[in-house]
Amino acid sequence: MNVRWLLKADLDMVLAIDMCVREYPTDREALVEFLSMRNAIGIVAESGNMVSGYCLYRIFKGHIFLDDLAVLPECQAQGVGTALINKMKSKLTGKRRKMLVINVRETNLKAQMFFKSMGFNCDFTYKGFYDEDLAAIEDAYRFVYAPAKKWSPVNRIASLVNQNEET
Repeated sequence: MNVRWLLKADLDMVLAIDMCVREYPTDREALVEFLSMRNAIGIVAESGNMVSGYCLYRIFKGHIFLDDLAVLPECQAQGVGTALINKMKSKLTGKRRKMLVINVRETNLKAQMFFKSMGFNCDFTYKGFYDEDLAAIEDAYRFVYAPAKKWSPVNRIASLVNQNEET
């Protein structure tokens, strides 16, 4: 499994994956417009020569927002989504970008369980967030991955001794 930057040549496959997994798929124009934003980036997971999943995200000062993550139905539960999320986790830095954030539809239990298994926690509900179908307005759950700060012991006595030796 290889995770790499999304290329222009991948757009058709990304749109095909989106059509397979979404009730309201995006169109090419909207995808190109999204990727033209200054802080928007896409990555794809490929097995062999085939794109099997993708992640679209935006970088902000304190976090990375995952706008979209999708995997071909026949490639689900085979580590594709895990590889994409692990790649996103590797982009977190302790000082600037401290967390990953994604909104998940209330009815998308499969995605909720996946993100929970990847260490995300639901911390907020947006009421009526999805309203494409006015007959079925739907809430969104905000899932956040924020790795715990690594604690390391500090030898205060040694640092005081070193300060005294330097003076």
